[in-house]
Amino acid sequence: MADVKKKQKVSKNKKKNWRKVDITDVEEHLEEKRLEERTGGPAAEKPDKSLFVVDTVASAEHQEVAPKSVKSYKNIKLQCFQNLEPDPRIQPAKIKRNVRIDSIKKKALPVRKQLEVGYLRPAKRQAEQQRKKAKVAKKEKMEKILSPVVATYNLWEEDHNCEELDEHYALVTKKKLPSAPSHLKQRPSEVPAVEVPTGGASYNPSYDEHQQLLRTATHRELRKLKQQRKIERATTDMFPDRRNAPTEQTWLHEMSEGLALADEDVEQEDVIADGFPNAPVRAHERKVRQKRRREQQEKRLLDKIKKQKVDKQRMGEIYRLRSIRKEIDEHEKCAEERKQLKLEKLAKYKNKPKRLGSIKYVEPDLELKLSEELSESLRTLKPEGSLLEDRFRSFQKRCILEPRRRQNIVKKYKRKTYENKTHREVV
Repeated sequence: MADVKKKQKVSKNKKKNWRKVDITDVEEHLEEKRLEERTGGPAAEKPDKSLFVVDTVASAEHQEVAPKSVKSYKNIKLQCFQNLEPDPRIQPAKIKRNVRIDSIKKKALPVRKQLEVGYLRPAKRQAEQQRKKAKVAKKEKMEKILSPVVATYNLWEEDHNCEELDEHYALVTKKKLPSAPSHLKQRPSEVPAVEVPTGGASYNPSYDEHQQLLRTATHRELRKLKQQRKIERATTDMFPDRRNAPTEQTWLHEMSEGLALADEDVEQEDVIADGFPNAPVRAHERKVRQKRRREQQEKRLLDKIKKQKVDKQRMGEIYRLRSIRKEIDEHEKCAEERKQLKLEKLAKYKNKPKRLGSIKYVEPDLELKLSEELSESLRTLKPEGSLLEDRFRSFQKRCILEPRRRQNIVKKYKRKTYENKTHREVV
């Protein structure tokens, strides 16, 4: 009878005794299991076809053995190479790769608990609701676009309610006009189309009205003369005439001004350069480390005091709410006054032409007649001005046309001359 080894009792709570445990039987069992897995599983689970084979070939006694050729021996693989080839009966192992960790597991513990419960912050909850609403609105819009249009009215009727009609159909068929801007019917200027002249412009005016018209025309002419004199003072009068024109002596005198002073300055600079004005720093004037440190401390102290002062002013502003409110009221009052002034200015220039281009609108001369030019009857009266020019000026004044200037310059191009190739040899 074979000797059975008695198992040695060893305390396993110490690491040094772990290797003394006999695990050969466990390893043999695991090796058998691995062999069964490599050969297609345990024999008890295998079908009969894989375990038993029906012999359909004659036995070796009755079978003639054919001599093997040299090529057949060469094609036979060695057992060491056959062991390396994969067994077709063993299924390949399924190994999971690129497994993504759930994003919730990466979160911190409090956040994970909130997500598990389904808690959402108010901002995220509002964003989720807005997203759902936008999705529903988009779906309704697409359904409206893709759904076939069904007419609920007779297309051939003349009178339709524009609100019930399709917008595109109403615009194309002119059933509904496009929305016009608010300033469409607003006039660019408040100047009337036809200005009524004063009583002094009549063919038979009263004495006072005619004198008032002459006075107005005189003021306009004086204003023009004043402006013309101002331009002459700034241009023509600034330059001397032929009598007072500069000569060679005056030019020489003007160019030699200040030369003596310049020579004195040069001499003084030479003296300063010889006397070393930038003297070197002496030893008792140098800043020692202690002095520099004191200056830095004083600078820090000043900065601290300045900061404390600013903080104190900020704290003090809390207790001056009344004065701040008063300042705000004054500011609003000033803004209201500026608004009123602006409105008054707009009302003042309401009847005056605006600047539409580079040329400013100039009021034309008044159409009038002097006292001695007035006639007693309409037959002998000579009309002043032109009706066509008056309408053109009215368009400019009412900001319908921009002011223009008559262009009298005619551009003359230089005449091109060239020699014809066919006549060159003849000449």
